[in-house]
Formats: sequence, C-alpha cells, structure tokens
Amino acid sequence: MRQGIGAAMVKRVTRTSEIAKLIRKHGFECSVKLRLGLDKYEKEKGAYLNLIENVEASFFVVHTRTARQTLDNGADFSVYPKCVETGKPIIANGDIKTRAQVEKLRSEGLSGAMIGRAAIENPEIFRKLRLKD
Repeated sequence: MRQGIGAAMVKRVTRTSEIAKLIRKHGFECSVKLRLGLDKYEKEKGAYLNLIENVEASFFVVHTRTARQTLDNGADFSVYPKCVETGKPIIANGDIKTRAQVEKLRSEGLSGAMIGRAAIENPEIFRKLRLKD
C-alpha cells in the first residue's frame, strides 16, 4: 500500500487499465483481482465499482474486504449485486466455505467463486462443493 501497488491499485484505474490493455495487446486474457478499497471510506465511495466499470478485463475477482480489514472482520457479500450490475463477469472471493454460499452467489448472478483460505483449512471443500450434500 505504501508503494501504491497491490490493494492500492483499486484507486489507480488509469494505470490498471493501461496494464490490462498491454496484456491483451499481446494476445493474453486478463483478469483483475481486487479488494473493496484500502479502507471503509474507499469502499463506501465505490472505488471497486469505478475500477470494474472502467477497466476491460475478462473477469474480475472481488475480494469483499478492504485492505485494512483483518480476517476477524467477515467478508461483505452485500456488495456483489452492485458488482454484477456492471455487466462484467464477477468471481466472488473471501470467506466462501459452503456449497450453500456458492449456490446463493450463483443465483445472484456471479460468474463463479474463488476459494483460498477455506481450501487450506479443509482440502475436502472442492469435493464437497461438487457433490450434493
């Protein structure tokens, strides 16, 4: 964050867009993984939506915490409907641990889910997500 990279890129829409264009120019698909902003203020101002709306990428992985939030603060799934409204493919990320969560996210129009920490805690999660309980 101090160097203006990583989570701080959510505010650097022009720079992020330039990077995405460069990647696509060389024939590659480009995705963007982002947080909701550095802090609550940026989240409330919709920094993440501004980036999604103004960067051309194949899809966006939205981690529903700010950079300053700890794991003790749960992910904020309430932002997903606004993300989906952009018309861009959105992949959910953050605190996704159950099949019910994945099904709910899909019913809300998300294109998929990215699972990270839950897979480390429970490597069986992918099998459980594939099989009906």
